Amino acid sequence: MLADLTLPAPGSETARGLFSIALRRALTDLLRLPPGPGPNGAAWGRFVPELRRIAVRAPGALASAVRRPTIGTLIRCLRGRPDPALQGELLATLALELAVAGVLEDRFQVPQPPRGCCVSGLAAPCSRRRGR
Repeated sequence: MLADLTLPAPGSETARGLFSIALRRALTDLLRLPPGPGPNGAAWGRFVPELRRIAVRAPGALASAVRRPTIGTLIRCLRGRPDPALQGELLATLALELAVAGVLEDRFQVPQPPRGCCVSGLAAPCSRRRGR
């Protein structure tokens, strides 16, 4: 399977297969992330049921958000260790991306929001900084 990863043979789907595996794992990890301690963890616990509904109703939108580096990196960082600050950043960024995609039906508040949140799903990336 990996023989043609660097120099793909004509018609090869090796890179596509590896990307699909990585995306599937990121989606699975996202839906299994346990709530961390504190207010952000509690907010995450309330957000996960909405993520599960979106996974059924609009799986493409969720996959599109998860494949973005701003979200995928946070998912990988949270594997095996809940961190309230990272969980708050993931919640804020993911909720914003899903809202821009038009699939987030409810409002979610991040009790301890990150200093900044970048949305890459817009035509021109934007950033909203707290306190400015």
